[in-house]
Amino acid sequence: MKKIIPHITIIFSVFSLVLLIIDKINEPMNFINNDIYKNLLIIFFAGSLVWSVIDTWRSEK
Repeated sequence: MKKIIPHITIIFSVFSLVLLIIDKINEPMNFINNDIYKNLLIIFFAGSLVWSVIDTWRSEK
């Protein structure tokens, strides 16, 4: 379970970042309405992705 959770987090973080980028590029799709919320989510998902990659890299050593 320790090795699965970081990988799942990586997958969901990348998926969420892609949705946010699509929303910023193509606003009529209107995934998320609030700009502050979008920016906070980008920071959260990027941080989560970085943490998961570092944790996965450390566990493979």
